[in-house]
Amino acid sequence: MPSLGDPEMRHGRKTRTKPFSGYKRHVLTVLGADIIVGAVARPANEPEHQALAPLVPTLIAHGPLTELFIDRGYLASPTVPTLQHTGTAIRAKAWTAQNGGRYPKQRFTIDLAAQRVTCPAGQTVPISHGATQVQFLGVTCDACAQRAACTTTAAGRGRSISLHPQEALLQALRAETRSPSGRAVLRERTHVDTGWLASTRSRAGGLATRARARTRWMYAEAPRSPTSWSAGDWQPRRD
Repeated sequence: MPSLGDPEMRHGRKTRTKPFSGYKRHVLTVLGADIIVGAVARPANEPEHQALAPLVPTLIAHGPLTELFIDRGYLASPTVPTLQHTGTAIRAKAWTAQNGGRYPKQRFTIDLAAQRVTCPAGQTVPISHGATQVQFLGVTCDACAQRAACTTTAAGRGRSISLHPQEALLQALRAETRSPSGRAVLRERTHVDTGWLASTRSRAGGLATRARARTRWMYAEAPRSPTSWSAGDWQPRRD
């Protein structure tokens, strides 16, 4: 909700136990060099992916961009496919769907080339052009022996599956995280999250009222060829 003292400041919750107040700082750094090369402050309730595009010129200014390490909150940015098309490798943990112990989205086969989704029981529905969701027929799900393990929707309504704007990328990222080499690459960003950026947070946490907020950091590798960039988040202290 808006702050009474500052119309651009926001109060809210990331989860039931994690409130945030103020702004988000999106900070660009160089992986392996411990250098901050860019930053932007945005309202705390603004989606992370909206901050990526303004920082891309800063990325490019520091060298050829061959890898981008980002928090998955940035994956919905239209800048991501643009960077992919120019040859930039995207590194991030893919979203993992939960379904209360029932079949999650990952149990469904999403064939983007054939434009169809197949459920664990073998039923298939087409993907309409530009669709962000597909839904199985209610009569199909009602008659399915696996219904109880799949959905809690009312009788006559079928299971629905959401499609991410970067669904193809998510599939590739999930494949990477299933391999030891892919997990090793992602640990490069984890090292930055828990290392020197954590110490930077403790020094900067209460320095400015307008900077006091839940924070996103973007990082990068030293400006040499090839150049790699990364993004993550941390929670600054409140003084």
